[in-house]
Amino acid sequence: MGLIERLRALRVTADEELMAILRLGDYGRKHTPVWSIISVNNWPEAQNRSSSRFRQIARPGQYILKILSNERKRMS
Repeated sequence: MGLIERLRALRVTADEELMAILRLGDYGRKHTPVWSIISVNNWPEAQNRSSSRFRQIARPGQYILKILSNERKRMS
């Protein structure tokens, strides 16, 4: 599965968010932080939605962008 398909499965649908994630994620190049973020198996779409153990992420695109921005700041 490609980066865009995975992001869409995680409910990232806004074109601006997709493009920003692609830029920060080096357009899906392997072994970049974007893959470690989205490869985590406990995203809400993979869990039982009625489970109180996992909180639903309301804006997954913004969440991913924040982590990628923090990672970029940390590495520079």
